[in-house]
Amino acid sequence: MNRCLFGRECLQRHNNEPAPVDTFSLCPACRTDSFEDITNLRRDYAELGDRLEKVQRPAEVYVSGNKPGSSPPINLAVDTLRSDISRTALDAEDVVRDVAGMWPRSPLRPRAFDVDVALRVVAGHVEDLAAARVVPTWVTTARRGFDLLRALRRLHRHCGRLLGRDTLQPLPGMCPGCHAHAIGREEGSSLIGCRACGRYLGWEEYQQLITLTITPVPPGS
Repeated sequence: MNRCLFGRECLQRHNNEPAPVDTFSLCPACRTDSFEDITNLRRDYAELGDRLEKVQRPAEVYVSGNKPGSSPPINLAVDTLRSDISRTALDAEDVVRDVAGMWPRSPLRPRAFDVDVALRVVAGHVEDLAAARVVPTWVTTARRGFDLLRALRRLHRHCGRLLGRDTLQPLPGMCPGCHAHAIGREEGSSLIGCRACGRYLGWEEYQQLITLTITPVPPGS
């Protein structure tokens, strides 16, 4: 059977196109989509940084110092997301450099450019990252390269929601993956996505899910 690492979330699976035979590879559609998500994550990270420097809305969560001369209030949600992106991106870069036989990441690299450089390296080696069955011992955020790839893509979608760029139109139903009531459809697309876990479903799969959800079960069956 032809398979893509993204399995049930594979874009070509929903387009009825053939996916790679190698189970540790990506189909062309998922490879392109992964490249675009990671490339856009660079912009997301920069925008989150700008958000931290702006005046925060009162409704948002803050962490603030209570001593004179302490740092200004920090938007906790944005700061946490940036930390997650940084940690995942740097681990993914280390995996790519290890798999591709590149020089290790330089400890002298300016921290201001650390994440941007890491994401540029990873975007150019999506297949290498996905194919890594094991990761270096110092990588603690995942056991496989593919797990890091999926995490980066989900972080991009999380950024879209936080930055107000979410294009999912709400639909009824519960996600079969995380069981959250967060199903929606991308505008102009037949793909159904979950805002909570990032899982994608095909339109036919979603129809089956809704049918099972609303169809009454006869007594005694």
